[in-house]
Amino acid sequence: MNDITKLKIIKELGAGVYGTAYLVNKDNHKYALKIQHILPKHRKKSYNYELWRELDFYEFIDTLNDDDIKFFMKLYIYIIFMINVVINK
Repeated sequence: MNDITKLKIIKELGAGVYGTAYLVNKDNHKYALKIQHILPKHRKKSYNYELWRELDFYEFIDTLNDDDIKFFMKLYIYIIFMINVVINK
């Protein structure tokens, strides 16, 4: 699941202040795709920011045994990239 360009968006599941969740299809499997907005200062790993604590928790989940892991969502990949937006007045 390393190539997110091959995901086909089926529909938007919901949107909020921090981002949007989509139902997507890849190779006839359905997944949830979360696009989250983060501030530039939050892109550097720091446990002061919720994003990095959440990602650390997903790493912990991967260490659990099969009986315990079934109770949690699986994070397949995350990508952090920067989009520059210029607003002309």
